[in-house]
Amino acid sequence: MKEGMITVLALPQANGEVKKRPVLLLKALPRHNDFLVCGISTQLQQEVKGIDLVFDNSHPDFKHSGLKSTSLLRLLYIAVVNIQQMPGSIGKISPKTLQQMQQRLGDFIKGN
Repeated sequence: MKEGMITVLALPQANGEVKKRPVLLLKALPRHNDFLVCGISTQLQQEVKGIDLVFDNSHPDFKHSGLKSTSLLRLLYIAVVNIQQMPGSIGKISPKTLQQMQQRLGDFIKGN
């Protein structure tokens, strides 16, 4: 598993339930084989403009993502997950799109 891959994991929801959903591996963290991940959702109304990315079949990376329908890469729905919890990749995004997502998250954290 490496940055830019998409896998399916059980993540806690806002209501406390745990649900399997696709996630994007944003960044490998030092030590312990952990990754910073963001959730992927088909609930497009949750989009935070300028931060999240609506990802549909017009995006050049969509066919390699493993996603079946238009989805939202939700940068404000993040978690730290150990690589041992990951069953394997369903797809990936390009290094260019990964860098764009990392930049958006960094800009948000810095207040840009």
